[in-house]
Amino acid sequence: MKKVKCLITGGTGFIGYTLTKELQKRGYEVLITGRENENNNNINSLIVGYDLSKLDWNAIGHIDL
Repeated sequence: MKKVKCLITGGTGFIGYTLTKELQKRGYEVLITGRENENNNNINSLIVGYDLSKLDWNAIGHIDL
């Protein structure tokens, strides 16, 4: 079964980070926008950008949620 692909804006903030971790536990593929966090390389690897208007949507591909 294909994983559902989610984009979380503000994924490095408190709520976004918590939501990101919960969705990953449930098997979702998660991409986030937000600032890099020097203390958390696991979350940094999910960041696709900071400014939604400047994202390369073709590189990101289809987002389900």
